[in-house]
Amino acid sequence: MGVLFAGNGFHRAKYRAEVEGKEMKFGGVLDPLDPYRERLLFIQGLFNAEALKGSIHSAQTGNLLSGAPLSSGGAIRSGTSFDQVIAQRSGRATKLPSLALGCEKANPSVHQNYTMLYSSPILWTTPTTPIPLELYPALAFDQLFKTSADENDRSVLDAVLDDAKDLRRKISSN
Repeated sequence: MGVLFAGNGFHRAKYRAEVEGKEMKFGGVLDPLDPYRERLLFIQGLFNAEALKGSIHSAQTGNLLSGAPLSSGGAIRSGTSFDQVIAQRSGRATKLPSLALGCEKANPSVHQNYTMLYSSPILWTTPTTPIPLELYPALAFDQLFKTSADENDRSVLDAVLDDAKDLRRKISSN
């Protein structure tokens, strides 16, 4: 499952899917998904009335995938996002139950009476725990595809410890 979010919105004519199954037609940007169209489900027309209750910068994304009321006054309380409900059930069958990609660090300040933590992560494992965003593509790739540490991932301390053990075998206690 993939959930896409763009804080400044999408060009509607380019990010669209019409009809269902074999007859599904995409609006330009989504054309590479054409071979998979029979396996895709696009949900449209959802409305989140709770998002209208706070400021546009912080309170309109913190409950994007839960619809839960947000705590104000700097408190952190949203709702478990629907993707995480799915991840808790089906994530055991995958290497990673969930991966949140982002392009900026979360901001812990308060803006117009709402924590700015609501403005960055949209995935919440619990009402008080947003999933940290992975900002670096190489680290996201490693989480998805790397299976073990290689020689370059060893700590300098590991190398020094090996040398110390070798030295211990060669010298006497005197």
